Amino acid sequence: MACQSLPTKIDSLIGFIDDNLTTISQTKQKIVICGAGNAAHVFCGLCAADPNNEVHLLSLFRTEAKDFETALKKTAAHQLTVEVVQTGTQIESTPYNITNDAKCLQNADIVIISLPAFAHAQYLNACKQNIQSDNNKKTLIAIFPGASGVECEWQSIMGKQANFVLLSCITLPWAARIKTFGQIVEILSTKNKVEVCLYGARGDEKRYIALMQKIIVDCQLVDYGHILSMSLSAMNAVAHPALLYAKWRNWDGVPLKEKPLFYHGVDKEAGDIMCSLSSQIIEIAKCVEQQTGVTLHVPHIFDWFLQVYGTSVGDTSCLHKAMLTNPGYNGLVHPMTEQDDGTFVPNWNYRYLKEDIPFGLIVIRGLSLILESKYQQELKPKLELMDKIIVWSQRCLQKEYFVYNEQNEIVKMGKDIQETRAPQRYNITNIKDLM
Repeated sequence: MACQSLPTKIDSLIGFIDDNLTTISQTKQKIVICGAGNAAHVFCGLCAADPNNEVHLLSLFRTEAKDFETALKKTAAHQLTVEVVQTGTQIESTPYNITNDAKCLQNADIVIISLPAFAHAQYLNACKQNIQSDNNKKTLIAIFPGASGVECEWQSIMGKQANFVLLSCITLPWAARIKTFGQIVEILSTKNKVEVCLYGARGDEKRYIALMQKIIVDCQLVDYGHILSMSLSAMNAVAHPALLYAKWRNWDGVPLKEKPLFYHGVDKEAGDIMCSLSSQIIEIAKCVEQQTGVTLHVPHIFDWFLQVYGTSVGDTSCLHKAMLTNPGYNGLVHPMTEQDDGTFVPNWNYRYLKEDIPFGLIVIRGLSLILESKYQQELKPKLELMDKIIVWSQRCLQKEYFVYNEQNEIVKMGKDIQETRAPQRYNITNIKDLM
C-alpha cells in the first residue's frame, strides 16, 4: 500500500473533521426565537444555554436585531445573562445567530413567537414561506402567549398544512424584565404551572409539550385540551378591560394629581364587574360545548386567580380582597399620560385596551355570534355587561369593531373589525369550522 504524503494526510484529516462537524451540527435542535422583548430575552438565554440547541433570534422590527447584536457584543464574553431573582442564580449563554432575515427559519425544529398578538401574523407568514414541507418532520410553533383568536389567525394563514403544530399558552411562564437590552434580563417570578393547547399534534400532544417543558423547566406545562379553551380563558381580556371600565366609565375628564393604583385600587364593585364578566364568558363556553360536543376548560377568574396566586395572597374570601392582598401587585398603577402641568389622564392606547379588546373581548364576543341562532338568542340577555364594556372601550379607542343600536344590540360588523382576530375578520361563520 502506498504511503500518503503529509499534506495528503492533513487534507484527509480536515475532511474527516468537517464531515463530522456537519453531522454534529445537523443533530442539534434548531430553535428560532421571534421577538426581542422581555420573554424573548428569557427564551433566548434558556435555549442557548443547552449545547444541544442551535438558537437563532429573529426580529423583523426595524433595527432591533442589529441593536441586540451590538449590545451583546459589548459584554465581556458576548453572552446574554438571565438573572433568576428567586434563586439568586445566573444563566449565561450566546445565541448562534441574531438576524432580521426570515430565512433563518428554514429547517427549524421549534419556533417560539413571543410577541404581542398584533405581530403574530407577520411571523406566522414568515414561517409558512420559509419552512418547507417535510413528510418526516413537523415544526412546532409555540406562541407565548397566544391570546384570543389565535386559532382563527392560524387557520387563515396555515390552512390545512400538516407540517406545523401550534402550541399556544394562556399566559407567560414568568414575570420577566429586561435590565439591559441585549445583555441582561431578570426572571422576577415563575408560575407553578401554565396551561397550553395544541393544534395539529394529532395524538402526539405529550411529545410536543415535552419539547417545550425541556426549555421551561421550573414551570409545569399542562395540556388544556381544545384550543378554543385558550381563547375563552384569556384572563387579561377579563381583568384589564373590566378594571378600566370600573374605574373610568364615569370619569369627568378632570386630570388626576397622581397615578392611581391598578390592582391595589380595586374595590368591591370592580371585583363584582370582573366576576360577572367572567361568568358571562363561561356561559358562551357552555353554548359552544352544547353545539359542538367538545369539552372546554374555561375557569372563572376567581378560581384561576386562587390557583395561580393563592399561596401568596393574604385574603382569599373574594376576588377584590385577594387582589388587594397580593404582594405581586405592589406598586402597579393605571396606565396614564402625564400632562405638561404634571397631572395625569388615562392612556387608552396602552395594551390593557389596545390589545385586550381587539385580541381578547372582541374575539370572545365574536365567537358567540357564530353559534346557532338559538344559542345566540339564549346568550343575548346574559351578555349585557360585556356589550357595555365593549361599547365604552370602542369609544375610548376611537374604534368601531361592532356596530350597536340604541338598545346596545350588535347589528353588524364595524369598520375596524379587520384589526381584530374575531372570526368575522376571517369570514368564519360557524363555530364548527374551528373544531
